[in-house]
Amino acid sequence: MAKLGHAEGAEAALRQATEIFERGHAIADTGNDAFAFPERRFLLYMSGTLTALRRTAEARRVQESALALHPEKTGIDPALLHFEAALCLAHEHSTEEACQLAAATFLRTEPAHRTPIVEERAREVVEVLPPRVRGSRAARELREIVALPPGQM
Repeated sequence: MAKLGHAEGAEAALRQATEIFERGHAIADTGNDAFAFPERRFLLYMSGTLTALRRTAEARRVQESALALHPEKTGIDPALLHFEAALCLAHEHSTEEACQLAAATFLRTEPAHRTPIVEERAREVVEVLPPRVRGSRAARELREIVALPPGQM
Protein backbone atom coordinates (compact mmCIF):
# COMPACT_ATOMS: atom_id res chain seq x y z
CA MET A 1 0.00 0.00 0.00
CA ALA A 2 2.82 2.40 0.83
CA LYS A 3 4.48 1.87 -2.55
CA LEU A 4 1.16 2.58 -4.25
CA GLY A 5 0.85 5.90 -2.45
CA HIS A 6 -1.80 4.82 0.04
CA ALA A 7 -0.02 6.19 3.11
CA GLU A 8 -3.05 6.14 5.40
CA GLY A 9 -3.85 2.52 4.55
CA ALA A 10 -0.20 1.53 4.93
CA GLU A 11 -0.03 3.20 8.33
CA ALA A 12 -3.17 1.37 9.46
CA ALA A 13 -1.87 -1.96 8.16
CA LEU A 14 1.47 -1.40 9.87
CA ARG A 15 -0.27 -0.66 13.19
CA GLN A 16 -2.45 -3.74 12.85
CA ALA A 17 0.47 -5.99 11.91
CA THR A 18 2.50 -4.68 14.85
CA GLU A 19 -0.37 -5.36 17.26
CA ILE A 20 -0.82 -8.89 15.94
CA PHE A 21 2.89 -9.61 16.05
CA GLU A 22 3.23 -8.24 19.58
CA ARG A 23 0.30 -10.37 20.78
CA GLY A 24 2.33 -13.39 19.80
CA HIS A 25 0.43 -14.50 16.75
CA ALA A 26 3.62 -14.79 14.78
CA ILE A 27 4.76 -18.25 13.80
CA ALA A 28 7.70 -19.33 15.92
CA ASP A 29 11.26 -19.23 14.64
CA THR A 30 12.02 -22.64 13.17
CA GLY A 31 15.35 -21.62 11.69
CA ASN A 32 13.76 -21.61 8.22
CA ASP A 33 11.94 -18.37 7.46
CA ALA A 34 9.99 -20.07 4.68
CA PHE A 35 8.04 -21.92 7.39
CA ALA A 36 8.09 -19.32 10.16
CA PHE A 37 7.61 -15.63 10.79
CA PRO A 38 10.26 -14.61 13.31
CA GLU A 39 10.92 -11.06 14.41
CA ARG A 40 13.65 -10.53 11.78
CA ARG A 41 11.11 -11.30 9.05
CA PHE A 42 8.53 -8.96 10.57
CA LEU A 43 11.16 -6.22 10.75
CA LEU A 44 12.04 -6.79 7.08
CA TYR A 45 8.45 -6.03 6.07
CA MET A 46 8.23 -3.13 8.51
CA SER A 47 11.42 -1.70 6.98
CA GLY A 48 9.94 -1.90 3.51
CA THR A 49 6.78 -0.11 4.59
CA LEU A 50 8.62 2.62 6.48
CA THR A 51 11.05 3.09 3.59
CA ALA A 52 8.19 3.42 1.09
CA LEU A 53 6.52 5.92 3.43
CA ARG A 54 9.83 7.83 3.49
CA ARG A 55 10.01 7.61 7.24
CA THR A 56 13.73 7.12 6.86
CA ALA A 57 14.89 7.58 10.46
CA GLU A 58 12.47 4.92 11.68
CA ALA A 59 13.23 2.67 8.73
CA ARG A 60 16.96 2.80 9.44
CA ARG A 61 16.43 1.85 13.10
CA VAL A 62 14.28 -1.09 12.01
CA GLN A 63 16.87 -2.13 9.39
CA GLU A 64 19.63 -2.14 11.99
CA SER A 65 17.50 -4.22 14.38
CA ALA A 66 16.63 -6.68 11.64
CA LEU A 67 20.23 -7.05 10.48
CA ALA A 68 21.33 -7.70 14.06
CA LEU A 69 18.90 -10.64 14.18
CA HIS A 70 20.30 -12.29 11.05
CA PRO A 71 22.95 -14.81 12.08
CA GLU A 72 24.24 -14.88 8.52
CA LYS A 73 25.09 -11.53 7.06
CA THR A 74 24.49 -12.63 3.48
CA GLY A 75 21.40 -13.88 1.72
CA ILE A 76 18.32 -12.30 0.27
CA ASP A 77 16.82 -10.72 3.41
CA PRO A 78 20.01 -8.95 4.54
CA ALA A 79 20.52 -7.76 0.95
CA LEU A 80 16.97 -6.39 0.82
CA LEU A 81 17.55 -4.55 4.10
CA HIS A 82 20.73 -2.98 2.70
CA PHE A 83 18.88 -1.96 -0.48
CA GLU A 84 16.22 -0.32 1.69
CA ALA A 85 18.97 1.51 3.57
CA ALA A 86 20.23 2.70 0.17
CA LEU A 87 16.71 3.85 -0.70
CA CYS A 88 16.60 5.81 2.56
CA LEU A 89 19.89 7.47 1.63
CA ALA A 90 18.47 8.33 -1.79
CA HIS A 91 15.37 9.84 -0.17
CA GLU A 92 17.68 11.86 2.07
CA HIS A 93 19.53 13.17 -1.02
CA SER A 94 22.75 11.24 -0.30
CA THR A 95 22.72 10.01 -3.87
CA GLU A 96 26.33 8.92 -4.25
CA GLU A 97 26.30 7.05 -0.94
CA ALA A 98 22.97 5.42 -1.88
CA CYS A 99 24.33 4.15 -5.20
CA GLN A 100 27.56 2.95 -3.62
CA LEU A 101 25.71 1.01 -0.92
CA ALA A 102 23.38 -0.57 -3.48
CA ALA A 103 26.29 -1.50 -5.76
CA ALA A 104 28.30 -3.00 -2.89
CA THR A 105 25.25 -4.92 -1.70
CA PHE A 106 24.58 -6.29 -5.17
CA LEU A 107 28.20 -7.35 -5.63
CA ARG A 108 28.25 -8.97 -2.17
CA THR A 109 25.12 -10.98 -2.94
CA GLU A 110 25.88 -14.46 -4.25
CA PRO A 111 24.74 -14.94 -7.86
CA ALA A 112 22.31 -17.65 -6.72
CA HIS A 113 20.59 -15.08 -4.49
CA ARG A 114 20.34 -12.38 -7.16
CA THR A 115 16.67 -12.99 -7.70
CA PRO A 116 14.45 -10.68 -9.74
CA ILE A 117 13.41 -8.88 -6.54
CA VAL A 118 17.06 -8.28 -5.59
CA GLU A 119 17.75 -6.88 -9.06
CA GLU A 120 14.59 -4.74 -8.91
CA ARG A 121 15.54 -3.26 -5.53
CA ALA A 122 18.98 -2.34 -6.84
CA ARG A 123 17.41 -0.65 -9.88
CA GLU A 124 14.87 1.09 -7.66
CA VAL A 125 17.66 3.03 -5.96
CA VAL A 126 18.42 4.78 -9.26
CA GLU A 127 14.73 5.24 -10.05
CA VAL A 128 14.04 7.18 -6.84
CA LEU A 129 16.90 9.60 -7.46
CA PRO A 130 15.97 13.07 -8.70
CA PRO A 131 16.08 13.06 -12.54
CA ARG A 132 19.01 15.49 -12.64
CA VAL A 133 21.31 13.01 -10.82
CA ARG A 134 20.23 9.74 -12.44
CA GLY A 135 23.03 10.23 -14.94
CA SER A 136 25.68 10.70 -12.27
CA ARG A 137 28.75 8.49 -12.27
CA ALA A 138 27.59 6.55 -9.20
CA ALA A 139 24.14 5.92 -10.72
CA ARG A 140 25.66 4.83 -14.05
CA GLU A 141 28.00 2.43 -12.27
CA LEU A 142 25.12 0.92 -10.31
CA ARG A 143 23.08 0.40 -13.49
CA GLU A 144 26.09 -1.20 -15.19
CA ILE A 145 26.70 -3.56 -12.26
CA VAL A 146 23.07 -4.70 -12.18
CA ALA A 147 23.07 -5.18 -15.97
CA LEU A 148 26.10 -7.49 -16.02
CA PRO A 149 25.34 -11.15 -16.67
CA PRO A 150 25.88 -13.47 -13.68
CA GLY A 151 29.48 -14.55 -13.32
CA GLN A 152 30.83 -11.33 -14.85
CA MET A 153 31.61 -9.72 -11.48
